[in-house]
This record gives sequence, structure tokens and C-alpha cells, in this order.
Amino acid sequence: MRKEPFQARAIPPRTTKGVASSKRQEIEAEIRRLVAQGRPADEIQGHLAQSRGLDLKVASRLYDGFLARNEPSLEIQAIVRHCAEQLEDYYVGEELFVAVAEDSGQSLDTVRKVLSEALEEGRGLGRGGAH
Repeated sequence: MRKEPFQARAIPPRTTKGVASSKRQEIEAEIRRLVAQGRPADEIQGHLAQSRGLDLKVASRLYDGFLARNEPSLEIQAIVRHCAEQLEDYYVGEELFVAVAEDSGQSLDTVRKVLSEALEEGRGLGRGGAH
């Protein structure tokens, strides 16, 4: 009886990278939805812990990571506001956002987010209050 030689086949490695990234995307979508509803951070973290069966510390880490990736840093906010203060006497509305984005080197979305937050809080763009 003659045996055929063993031929090894390449078995692709199992990966969970796609699964992990889709879970993170689901969680980030959930966080975005809760943030849009105006829920406070501790409530969002508690909701994540309860709905996903996570430890509160893990939910807090996921929330903080989301903010780090999606919120402009304080330094970037200061740069954008400084540019806006310089340009607000010359541009209005969308023109101001575009000019600030070009001068600060930040994305238009980042500029909109920073300046919209400042205007919503009634602070104005600088120089001591709303104009």
C-alpha cells in the first residue's frame, strides 16, 4: 500500500480585528447618539456598562478614548478661537469658518465644532463676550 505524501495547506490565521473594529464602531455610534441627546458623561458611561455588560472602568475608558479621538484638544481650541478673534471683524458665518480653517490649519469640521460651542455658550469668540 502506497501512501501519498502529506501536503500541507496554508490555513489563514484567524483574526478578530474586523470583529473588534466593528464592535468599537457600534459603541462609538451609541456614544454619539447619547452625546447628541445631551446626556452627561457619567450617564453615558453607566449606560455603556449596563447595555454592553462592561465594567464601569472599561466603559469609562471607551468613552474617554472616544472623546480623545473626536474632541479637539484644548490647544487646538485655543488656536481656532485666536484665529476667529482676529478674523471676526472681517468675515461672518460660513466665510468666517472657512477663513479660520485656512489660517489655523484645522479642518472645517473642527472649526465649526469649536466656534459653535463658543457661540452656544454665549461667550462669543473672544474679547469678553458675545458680539
